[in-house]
Amino acid sequence: METTAAITKQFCKDALASGESVEAVALSVVQACSAAGLAPTREMFNHLLVAIAAKGPPSAVLDWFGRARSAGIGVGTIACNLVIAAHVAQGDVKTAAELLTLMMRGEAARGGIPPPNAVTFNTVISAFARACDPQKAELTLVAMIDSGLVPAGPASYASVIAAWARAAQPATAERWLSRMLSSCVPLAGTAASEVVAFNATLDAFAKASDVSGARRVLDLFRTRADSTPGFAPDAISYNCLISACARAGRPAQAEATLRELERAGLQPNTISFSAVIHAHANAGDAAKAQGWLDSMRARGVPADAVCFNSVCAAHARRGDVASASVCFRAMEEAGVCASPQTHAILVHALVKSGDADRAEATLRELIGREEPLEAACFNSLISLFARQRQPLRAEGVLALMREARVRPTLVTLNALASAHASVGDMDATERILGQATTAFRFSLDHYSFAALFQACANDEDGAGAGRGGRRERQQRARRYVLQMWSSGVAMTERLAITCRRALGGTHALRQLRAEYDASRAKASAAVTVRSPPASGPENGGEAPAPSRLSIFMAITGEGEGEGEGGSGAEDGDEGEGDGWQTVRRRRGTPRGGGPKSGGKGLGRVPSLKTIAKPPPPKASPRRPSRSASFSEDVADAEAEAAEPPPVRAVGASLSRSKSERSRLLALAEGVARSEQLLDGGAPQPVPLRRSAASQLALDLTDQVSL
Repeated sequence: METTAAITKQFCKDALASGESVEAVALSVVQACSAAGLAPTREMFNHLLVAIAAKGPPSAVLDWFGRARSAGIGVGTIACNLVIAAHVAQGDVKTAAELLTLMMRGEAARGGIPPPNAVTFNTVISAFARACDPQKAELTLVAMIDSGLVPAGPASYASVIAAWARAAQPATAERWLSRMLSSCVPLAGTAASEVVAFNATLDAFAKASDVSGARRVLDLFRTRADSTPGFAPDAISYNCLISACARAGRPAQAEATLRELERAGLQPNTISFSAVIHAHANAGDAAKAQGWLDSMRARGVPADAVCFNSVCAAHARRGDVASASVCFRAMEEAGVCASPQTHAILVHALVKSGDADRAEATLRELIGREEPLEAACFNSLISLFARQRQPLRAEGVLALMREARVRPTLVTLNALASAHASVGDMDATERILGQATTAFRFSLDHYSFAALFQACANDEDGAGAGRGGRRERQQRARRYVLQMWSSGVAMTERLAITCRRALGGTHALRQLRAEYDASRAKASAAVTVRSPPASGPENGGEAPAPSRLSIFMAITGEGEGEGEGGSGAEDGDEGEGDGWQTVRRRRGTPRGGGPKSGGKGLGRVPSLKTIAKPPPPKASPRRPSRSASFSEDVADAEAEAAEPPPVRAVGASLSRSKSERSRLLALAEGVARSEQLLDGGAPQPVPLRRSAASQLALDLTDQVSL
């Protein structure tokens, strides 16, 4: 056995040094052992797998592992760990978790597969953590602890803590950090993993702007360091607290933490100073931000674009073009490349000072030099021309954007629409926002509708007389309001003021709202009534008279291949032949779930096949993308409000629970008979819009008024 291992190690070393492929080396080793009359052994395959994993693709590891199993050679834990790592490298975490589950079973059920060690668990935990799935990483750690096969060390805890930190869950990360500290003895060899765990938790609190949480974790870090030699907070730890102070708008505390870092014997770096500068810049103190930038450069700490941009932005917000220009020149002298954000800040400074001509000239110069630009460089200038009621110059800035090949954002188009709205040009305003929904696939927000209302309100001076005057203006305003309500945009107080002006007063707005609410209630009650499927002529029998009615949703535009109860039949249970379907909600794995602590038996270990299952896809709450023009959208909304369906119901919400089924069926039958939808016992279908179908069960009521 030792001779086989020696041949394998030496052959791998010599062959790999000569540049041969790992698979060719593996074949040569097997042939050399066969020529020497030596049978393949576990140690030989372990050496081969280690060499293949280091130099070859993951598929080669899986292939040679399969050869060892086919040859009847027992595999060790090292080989299984390499196979799990190969599956993870291929992105197949599910199979890796299934192999770990198999290794956790009893000896008889494993089929020759060895039990796992700490590396096995840590590989799967880290894979789930990197896949941004902290729940499964946590469940795998719980399985590791409760199985009792191997003790969980700081590396296992650190992966779970980092996963929850990346998921923006600092409280959960802190809870697992506390559990790590209470379960693991501080050792010099595990210090690196504990540092990762502490810094990940600190970073999560910093991104949440939670200064008290970050301070609490840093103090806990220091306490832990007192009992572990060579273990202490580093510059990253203090930088996280400085960042938390900066995000929370506490520049004084950010300065104090930087001095605290220096007292700990650490040197502040670029990130340390950048956070302090950012804190003062956000607080509007441009002088202190500039002072910290100068101090940073005087101490020999290199300043990056983020530092210069923060100071330039602080000057720009005050309209101090001279100071912003000085900072920009210092940035160029330091050899720091200006970013698109830098150019946007410089243009914004000129706009803030009211110098539109110089701002436009600066943009042309930047385009001529082919500097990197973004939409923010142009948006502030378009907004300035909108405030100055100069839509033609705003259109000129948009032409510069096309020349620079910068894609407009919704902010760009809203500002341009506002420029035309300021002079009451309803056609141009509608055209621009129509392009926003069709060409750029944006969903309009309250700024978009504010521009539409402003265009109607500002057309009072007779500019719209050729298009129907006041009546035409108010009809357009009605369509805009209906479109806004149907798209779910909230009516703010400022928006309501402009809306009332466009409609002609508060009474007109209230009346339109009442009409809209009534039309929604009518549309929500539209149903299709038909008989339940029964044995008929196609089934070899006679069609009996229906004894009860079936209710189903006929949604226009859906494929006819779907069943009567809609999609998802495999997830729900159907009623007793009534056509109504109750769909159960899929529930994900509860956070913090798992076996009870202290369980040693394998029967209490959670199956990692369940852990490895991907979560069910969730329905997107967004509205479908608009494919028609904006004018067609508002026309559809107005038509929907003006055309009531033949069957309607209004009142309080009714539960969709299974216990309400019989009463809901009887209710629908009464509605159909009273509206004479039944002709000789045969139900007549009623068209149902998609919007009405989605609201049907929410708007049917106990007390129905027809």
